[in-house]
Amino acid sequence: QIILNNNGIETVDTHFYEWKQIKNECVVVEKSARRYNYYLKYDYPKGSEKVDLNDLKIEPEYLKKLLKTYKGRYNNKNYR
Repeated sequence: QIILNNNGIETVDTHFYEWKQIKNECVVVEKSARRYNYYLKYDYPKGSEKVDLNDLKIEPEYLKKLLKTYKGRYNNKNYR
């Protein structure tokens, strides 16, 4: 499970972190012998996270859009 909103991100293995604490967030693809595997990767103050997206009901391109949208909203809110 991945929870994204205007304030930050949380996954099943990682507690909630505000966007200001998140770095290098991206959706990556790794090719194995028989298929492509998609992951959400990001760094946070105590380490890094790599979430397997293959079993989730979200398209990797849509998740990329959400990451950009939510982090952008957070940054705009905090620079006003």
